[in-house]
Amino acid sequence: MAEEQKAEDAKSGVPRDGTFEVTVAPDKMMASLEVVPPDPGGKAVDSDAVLGRASELGIKSVDGDAVRAYLQAGNFGGPLVIVRGRPPRAGENGTLEHHFLQKSEEKVSEDEKGRVDFREYSSLNFATSGELLTTRRPPTPGENGADVFGSEIPANPGQAAALSAGPNVTVSEDGARFSAAGPGVVTLQGAVLSVDAVLVHQGDVDFNVGNIDFDGTINIQGAIHEGFTVKATADVVVQSVSKAFVEAGRNVVVERGIIGSPETHVTAKGNVTAKFIENANVHAGGSVIVADIILHANVTAGKHVVVRGGKHASIVGGQIRAAGCIEARAIGAEITVETQVEIGLDPALRARLAEVQKLIDEHRAEFEKNIHAVEALNKLRARMRQIPLDKETQLRQMIAAAQTHGAELKKLLAEQTTLQEQAGAAKPGFVSVREKIYPGTHLIIVDQTLSIDKAQSASRFYLNPTRKGVGSAEFKEVDVS
Repeated sequence: MAEEQKAEDAKSGVPRDGTFEVTVAPDKMMASLEVVPPDPGGKAVDSDAVLGRASELGIKSVDGDAVRAYLQAGNFGGPLVIVRGRPPRAGENGTLEHHFLQKSEEKVSEDEKGRVDFREYSSLNFATSGELLTTRRPPTPGENGADVFGSEIPANPGQAAALSAGPNVTVSEDGARFSAAGPGVVTLQGAVLSVDAVLVHQGDVDFNVGNIDFDGTINIQGAIHEGFTVKATADVVVQSVSKAFVEAGRNVVVERGIIGSPETHVTAKGNVTAKFIENANVHAGGSVIVADIILHANVTAGKHVVVRGGKHASIVGGQIRAAGCIEARAIGAEITVETQVEIGLDPALRARLAEVQKLIDEHRAEFEKNIHAVEALNKLRARMRQIPLDKETQLRQMIAAAQTHGAELKKLLAEQTTLQEQAGAAKPGFVSVREKIYPGTHLIIVDQTLSIDKAQSASRFYLNPTRKGVGSAEFKEVDVS
């Protein structure tokens, strides 16, 4: 239309005045000014006309100074944004401040008497009655926006932080403060905050007390003596363990050490922490954290085995297995001590693989033995045309036995294939030695073995990318968080 007007004005000989157009974006969040400059002698676009047109359209808060500067400059190569809408600002989500976590320091340290407080290192967080556990900060409502016409655009408010009170936890009327209703161990499972009951036993577990089986956490302020059993559905905290059986639904914390024998078993679905482990069987679904030494022990962990913080921080002798990583200041000893260190497979998976292989060998041997016996009896019947009744009975029994062992063998081979596939998909961690690893140490990473024949300093051992052979690099600390 502007071109037509320009042509008409040219014909009439009248100089063409400047023209403009104010447009609003489809989302109403921006208004723009486009100007066609006048011919020489024509009238320029006036800022008052522009502002008046914007007002007629209902556009609010036009930047008049920008319009005047734009018209005065006369550079109309592109449109001028004369006003922008204000986008809404979403509210911030509510947050949770867990005060009970602030009390924990993830460090192993000894006091002047050489004692280690593993309660602070582990995930155990003890609370007293009435203690404030968590503060829930409310979400913010956000800030509403507006389009170029001044119409309000509502903001999305933030979401409240999800948290509910489990057993032994109270909530303030405004839902902001969560406190312990009684003493116990604080646990946070998903969005449920609870305080588990704690059984505090002053003294040793011995003939004066007997075995203990408790639904909750047990805090034994003494030792568990030889031959006694302590079981807890939550955590077990104890000063020391001597040739005993300990089982925890979560964590086991031994503030001094575990002195055992082949009959000593300490098992936790979570972590096991101790100052030292000697001649004992220790199994953790999580990690095994030791300050000073693991000596001639059988230790398995679903995550990591870390020996750090004590004077020796060593692994000497025994069999140490972890699905994740293993770390120590030293592994083995100057006087050669056979020490086996395995990583890369969940110990339960490795154990089941070994068990399945053993069963396969047993059933295959029985299957083949019965097949050979059936073949021998069939040959006898072919020669004699008829065999004695007891031989016929024996033949039927051998056939039935062969079928049973064959069916079981088929099932076991299928399970073995599945387990081997799981093992092949495993992503192994590494074995890290801060100072020295000694001859007599055998490293097994998934299915690759490296036997140390000479002492090596500060190293990290890992499975080569080709999954063939064991490589080494500089020391790296294991993250146990």
